[in-house]
Amino acid sequence: MPTVTPQSLQDTITNIFVRQGTPDTIAERVAASLVRANLAGHDSHGAVLAPVYVKKISDGEITPAATPQIRKQEAAVTAIDCKRGFGHIGAVFGVESVIEQARKNGVATVTLEEVNHVGRVGKYGDLIARAGLVGLIIVSGTGPEGLVAPYGGSQRVFGTNPICWSFPRPGEPFPILTDMATSTIAAGKVSQAKWAGIPVRPGAILDKHGHPTQDPNDFYDGGTLVPFGEYKGAGLMLAIEIMANLFCGFAPGRSKEHKLGNPTVMTAWDIEAFTDRDRFDRLLNELCERVQANPPAPGFEEILLPGEIEYRTTEARKKSGIPVPAGLWEELQRLNE
Repeated sequence: MPTVTPQSLQDTITNIFVRQGTPDTIAERVAASLVRANLAGHDSHGAVLAPVYVKKISDGEITPAATPQIRKQEAAVTAIDCKRGFGHIGAVFGVESVIEQARKNGVATVTLEEVNHVGRVGKYGDLIARAGLVGLIIVSGTGPEGLVAPYGGSQRVFGTNPICWSFPRPGEPFPILTDMATSTIAAGKVSQAKWAGIPVRPGAILDKHGHPTQDPNDFYDGGTLVPFGEYKGAGLMLAIEIMANLFCGFAPGRSKEHKLGNPTVMTAWDIEAFTDRDRFDRLLNELCERVQANPPAPGFEEILLPGEIEYRTTEARKKSGIPVPAGLWEELQRLNE
């Protein structure tokens, strides 16, 4: 598997998007967002998405030069029209808006309308936390037939419907950040496994007949992802499917009103509007210390905080480079010709 420098990978992806009619600044920002996902170890949301976005531009799903604008703003609620541009651009605009409004109002919520795939949701939670706020982000949206079966089902209905919580930790190198799909694995990890020619983890997908499988090709041949945590994950997945889609002007999977995109709801809280900030920071740090001081169970060497593995992986890959499956690297080179 080739290993490339972050800058080389970013330059390659930037050039690919520019060749598709994307303005230089937008291409650079989207490419940087994808590479940031690779750096964090979330390769399913990194360079592997570049060929997907190229096809979406070709199919007219992404308007590469579009920029978002506020459609409606009332008190602490903002609706943003992303104009079918790159979802990464719309999502950063949403983060900037929700941070500004939360500082004014104590709490704020932003919805992203007409938005395409936003990439790794944790990036946006990280930005909110590093601004000193608590963040909650939910995202839905997928193809018209969905990607995930309901608990006990065998056919696609839902999106992977990720949820992200983030908490600031001043003075620490990373915030507390949980970013997870409500499916057992993200769809991008199936794509990544396909590119690499390796099986997916057990219990993550079903084939078109509803039988468990580890072959990523079975997913693309009418198979489905499954919810994490059985009925618990399925319940959370349903809540996100309802709220994100209906608040953002989209419709759930398999609806006659369905349209492609990544409906996203972002909420941020200003800690000082609710409690003493120094006390919040002190008690949060004490809690983190107690968690990590807990004796590891058999099979574990240490206890990591949410967001810590991404921080460590980022620092390591900045030095060692980013591993890219050979087939994907060849495809990126082809698109860059």
